[in-house]
Amino acid sequence: MIQHCTKCPLPPLFSSELCWEHLPNAERAEWLKAALQDAYYYGDMSMNLSGVDFGGASFRSAHMDGLILREANLDGCDLSGVVVMKGDMNGASLRGANLQNIKLCECQLNDCDFTNANLNSANLEGSDLLRSRFIGADLSRAHLFGADCTDADFTSANLADANLRSSTLVNCELSNACTDRTDLTDVTYERITEENEE
Repeated sequence: MIQHCTKCPLPPLFSSELCWEHLPNAERAEWLKAALQDAYYYGDMSMNLSGVDFGGASFRSAHMDGLILREANLDGCDLSGVVVMKGDMNGASLRGANLQNIKLCECQLNDCDFTNANLNSANLEGSDLLRSRFIGADLSRAHLFGADCTDADFTSANLADANLRSSTLVNCELSNACTDRTDLTDVTYERITEENEE
């Protein structure tokens, strides 16, 4: 098994000897098509898709346990109904993405950008969300039980009816966030900013 790209120390893409940066532009479209087909038909597998630009692609209802999408571009993607258990998406950009009803349990989601994303009814139970940005995101009815949201930014986010029981909200930004009926039972709080516009 190849441990790194043949042209650099980065890990290779799934079914390739190269990382995304070194994959020739002429081969990228075909590789993306094959990767998405594998995601739909062969779920429950670990795929390394680090750094890949999936901007606007649809993964709707795919099962991809163990998926590796470190620093991938998922801006505007349709990830509604997707199931990923114990995946690694650290540093991924999901700006404006549709993640409604997504299940990302026990995943690594540190340093992700969910700005203006739709996470309505999303399940992020037990996931690490350190330093992630949810600015203007819709997290209504989302399930973040036991999630670690240390240093996360929820500015202007909609957390109405969300379940944050037993989660960690240390040094979080909640300015202008809607927390109507949010379940904050047994939440670990420390240094939270909650300024709201008058």
